[in-house]
Amino acid sequence: MDSIASEHHVKTLLINSMHKIVSERSLTVHNIMHSVDEDPFRADEEFMHYNKLATAFVLTRNHYNDFTLRKEEYEIYQDTLRIIRESQPLQDLLINNILDGFPEKNTQAMFDEDWQNEQRLYKNFNALLSNENELSLEAHANASEAYNEALRLLVIFSILTLVVSLLVAQYVVRRVARVEKALFEEKKQAEITLHAMGDAVVTTDLSGNILYLNPIAESVLGKSNEQLQGKEFNSIVHIIDRNKLPVMFQLEDQLTAKNVNLAGATIINLQNKEEIPIEGTTSLMHDENSRIIGRINVFRDLSENRNLADLVAWQATHDTLTGLMNRNQFEQLLSFKLDDAKTNKRKHSILYADLDQFKVINDTCGHASGDMLLQQITNILQSRVRLGDTVSRLGGDEFGLLLDSCSIDTAQRIAEEILKDIQVFRFSKGSVSYKISVSIGIQEINEECVSVAKLMSDVEAACYIAKEKGRNCAWVHHTNDKEVAHRREEMVLMTQINQALEKHRFSIYKQKIMSIKETGDSDLYELLLRMQDENGMEVPPTAFIPAAERYSMMPEIDKWVIKSVISMLTYQKGNFDDTNIVCINLSGQSLSQKKFLDFVVQKINKTNIDPEKICFEITETVAIDNLESVTNFISVLRKKGCKFALDDFGSGMSSFTYLRNFTVDYIKIDGAFVKHINSDNINREMVKAMHNLGQVMNIKTIAEYVESDEILNELTEIGVDFVQGFSIHLPEPVE
Repeated sequence: MDSIASEHHVKTLLINSMHKIVSERSLTVHNIMHSVDEDPFRADEEFMHYNKLATAFVLTRNHYNDFTLRKEEYEIYQDTLRIIRESQPLQDLLINNILDGFPEKNTQAMFDEDWQNEQRLYKNFNALLSNENELSLEAHANASEAYNEALRLLVIFSILTLVVSLLVAQYVVRRVARVEKALFEEKKQAEITLHAMGDAVVTTDLSGNILYLNPIAESVLGKSNEQLQGKEFNSIVHIIDRNKLPVMFQLEDQLTAKNVNLAGATIINLQNKEEIPIEGTTSLMHDENSRIIGRINVFRDLSENRNLADLVAWQATHDTLTGLMNRNQFEQLLSFKLDDAKTNKRKHSILYADLDQFKVINDTCGHASGDMLLQQITNILQSRVRLGDTVSRLGGDEFGLLLDSCSIDTAQRIAEEILKDIQVFRFSKGSVSYKISVSIGIQEINEECVSVAKLMSDVEAACYIAKEKGRNCAWVHHTNDKEVAHRREEMVLMTQINQALEKHRFSIYKQKIMSIKETGDSDLYELLLRMQDENGMEVPPTAFIPAAERYSMMPEIDKWVIKSVISMLTYQKGNFDDTNIVCINLSGQSLSQKKFLDFVVQKINKTNIDPEKICFEITETVAIDNLESVTNFISVLRKKGCKFALDDFGSGMSSFTYLRNFTVDYIKIDGAFVKHINSDNINREMVKAMHNLGQVMNIKTIAEYVESDEILNELTEIGVDFVQGFSIHLPEPVE
């Protein structure tokens, strides 16, 4: 009997241990999901814990396998292992998606499937526990029968001999004491197990009266086991199933009594009317004669899980910083409004607002201040929309406003009110106040609109036009709006530019800058950039360069050119002589970034090329607009040995004044003066004056746009050092 009780006790502990490990692994998956963005280190710890639990489960399972199981136990146990094997890859995939940064990739579907598997495991573990409890009752019954038999033997044999009777009695008493002690310990362990369970357990008799509650059930019901024992369970709470039908606990008709699945059920506390979502089972209890003696009701409070599911759903559709709808949800709502406009001929409006000074605040005051600014702007936008309108955060500093049943005139009025509010708004950081401005694009949603993508593209383009018109203003997009169409074309070009960078569809051409003096100066080559679209057609620089400048892509393009040129020079490609100098054009956006200078220095330092073979061309207007950063750029790289040319010299009103601020090796005379030099004396004298100034300052002169022999003769007579143009050399690809 001792071994039976011990075996039952160990098996009960092992079943509960496996149940706890499986539940804890599912909880760990949730913890990883909700800590990967906020605390990556905790996510890693949870992932390690997740793997340790797998090892713990294997050890527990192996121990359990050592026992001989009845047929029913074996079938349930094998089904449990099968479910776990099916769940393992799903949980691993779910965790990998979260850790790889794709938390929304089928997460809800996998979460639901994993949850269903956990319920099946929950049911199986409860079934195993019920089997063990039945074995316990059977052992108890056997012990009682043995005790009664012993007493009968004692009466029969007491007549024979008192001594023998006493000995037998002593033996039986000791034996029974050991059995009762074992059963007491078993009962104690069962109570400890029930107390340790994370689920509520309530046992009821045939009349539905409460026999026992574990601490979790006491917490759910709000009263202790002693207070509720003997009371009718249905008088304390009502449980309704997923079909809103009441679950009864009285067992008046035992023939029709059956187990009840509580998945999707709700428990209603009749004292405080609190409704708690639950899941679990209510199972029949039997005595040693298989007669029904009551129910064991096991259920779990799902409030936290449901709140967690609600939070996940909210985070999938909202911006956590501002609480506003996110872009994906906004576009879904926009799609609904577009369908409404087409079906019911109703008109709505959309506003696209972009903060103009957000980057200044973010870089100057820090990201925390930037977040605070976004929250304050959110309050301004929400204060100006009407009931039924929607405000969304579309991106970093971009907001969308969907105005329901709103004419374009009303939308303009709302936009103007927002502009006025933001114009007087000041963002304060310490003792410093910052003035903020916003640009707003406006678009009507009507039956003529094609798609959500087209709507978003048009209103975003209208916003950029408003930004160009002076900022803190609005622009209304109308059908056949040429400016919006142009901005949309530029957006398409931006996509092509990004693809060209990724798929290496840029190429470099070269055009000779020829020396026309007998001074021994080597020829130079200006490197020119070309781009091909996805169809292999060449896109002219006059098309993609302005678009790249407008959308701040020039630094990336300049970096690509520099990496390519340095690689070309390193491996002696391009058919350049050892004495040739290559000229690279740089944009103002690149020159204004200190990290771009660091990039160039790093690239030069990592190679063994001669920096004197590289000349950077900077236009006069860019140099004047970025005087301090350009001066520093030139100073740092000239120390490395690089050369510099001031391009389009003479195009500005103060060219001669600013020239002394830059230490350059060449000035490239603006082609507007050169191409009419043989027919316009003023242009001739201007070219001559610029060349003479270069001689005084010991700067070589280069004349552009040399397109005829007549122009070349004039330039030779003036004495310029170098010439460049189609009559000198047509651009050709660098091999």
